[in-house]
Amino acid sequence: MFWKVYNGRFSNLCEMLSFVLHLVIYFALVAISFVFSASETAYSTLRASIIRLKAAKGDKGSQRVLLLIKDLPHTLNAIIIGDNLVNLAFTSFATYTGYVFYGALGALIFSVVNFVIVFVVGEAWPKNVAVNNPENLAIRLSGFMYHYVKAMEAPARIMTKVGRALARVAGYEGTRRDITTEERMIYALELAKLEGVITDKQHDVISRVLRFDDLIAQDIMVPLDKVVYVNCESTVSEVMQVFGSAGHRRLPVVEKDERCGVKPVGAIHVRDATVAYMNGFKEVAVKEICEDVVSVRFDEKLIEVLSKMQQTGSQIAAVNRDGCTIGFIFINDLLEEIVGEMMGGVTKSKKLVKKL
Repeated sequence: MFWKVYNGRFSNLCEMLSFVLHLVIYFALVAISFVFSASETAYSTLRASIIRLKAAKGDKGSQRVLLLIKDLPHTLNAIIIGDNLVNLAFTSFATYTGYVFYGALGALIFSVVNFVIVFVVGEAWPKNVAVNNPENLAIRLSGFMYHYVKAMEAPARIMTKVGRALARVAGYEGTRRDITTEERMIYALELAKLEGVITDKQHDVISRVLRFDDLIAQDIMVPLDKVVYVNCESTVSEVMQVFGSAGHRRLPVVEKDERCGVKPVGAIHVRDATVAYMNGFKEVAVKEICEDVVSVRFDEKLIEVLSKMQQTGSQIAAVNRDGCTIGFIFINDLLEEIVGEMMGGVTKSKKLVKKL
């Protein structure tokens, strides 16, 4: 056909211009299909945590993406409607163009070429681009997609309701449950271990830290009947004997109480007792040199117990229930919940079994 243009026939030139215009319209529709297909994959596979982080830093595009994925089925339905309409349009347009300019054979050839273009440009290429960098692509397209989804509100809402109704018929009723931040961290931790990013020891420590906030004081306390403690009226000399036989560095100091049996007044460290003993204060009551202990409720979170011990500098916490002490938490007990059992150097507080 085109060789006739060069013979000076104006009608053929008009035909050529018309053909070029058809191609421009066709590839414009293909480009729109590319955008829809890439958007569908990007919004389906993006990591919401990254988007939330960028949105929190004030990124407008990320904030629009958050609005779009808030109701993800609705957004995807809007995108799918647009993608299918555009695919239908340029497929029909390709067949029409081939038929107008080349007849039935042209329609067949254009249909085959269109099939290849649909697969490569309309599906494979955009999806590969999107799946490799979904967050950045979603942010770049957020302006267009935000206004497009708003414009497609009604048809997308209808499709969403139809889809949910069909899901109920098929026995898949229900909405997707949002997982908590803690669950995301646990999943990421397990994945990091499986992929060899972190060692078993690192996995164990991080897991302990995540579980730490779920524990309360009563979970790790040493019960009162298993604690070695000394009476506040005991002398430094007597306390040194207990240190020698028990093998511990720090002991609770208590006084007798009519209602509860004993009441904590402090704690004594072997260092302080030794200094007093070596300087001639053997007969001084231990209450004169003991340090303070912190008092906590039996149902208090361990993270709060640790915070109180840090603020006061206490190494021992007395665990109370109904106004009475039912056990003690030693700083080593808290550390072992995070890093695991500590071997050597310090005897485990849970083996304290002797009383003065």
